[in-house]
Amino acid sequence: MRTSVTVILLLLITASITYAFDNTYLEIILSINTQTDGREIKVTINNKSNKEATLRHPNLQNSISFIIYDDRGNLMKPIPVAKVHPKGKEIRIAPRSSYEHVVSEQLVMLADNRGLSFPYLSGTGLWGYRLEQEKSYSIIAVYRPNGTDDDGITSIEKRIDYIGR
Repeated sequence: MRTSVTVILLLLITASITYAFDNTYLEIILSINTQTDGREIKVTINNKSNKEATLRHPNLQNSISFIIYDDRGNLMKPIPVAKVHPKGKEIRIAPRSSYEHVVSEQLVMLADNRGLSFPYLSGTGLWGYRLEQEKSYSIIAVYRPNGTDDDGITSIEKRIDYIGR
């Protein structure tokens, strides 16, 4: 008597998830608590559509970034902090609702240990900015709900007076 064995091969492929949501229905608002030396950064994502939005989580690479200008209007250069690779996640925002994202304390502390502020994840790692005490800065948040596969959405420019550490 012969026994048959069926082998099932399961192939797992890791790929980036593509989200298809019309960005024109999204709005982002940048909030910075200046009493915490810029360590408390919140990005609110508003879904202005009549359908649920499934989007990349803001903690993923290439999802949230910051553009900063100094008080003379010069674009500041971000400084690398560390290599990081967070696991893929998504968020769901109900119609006509919001999602509040606070930049994680872990990212803030990693940047802060190097004297940097406004940490964000690019495609290659964690970045931040070296801000000078008692200077003014203009900051724009960029959210890419579909990663690098689509256009990003920007906040209104926010001006802060950085009091430093």
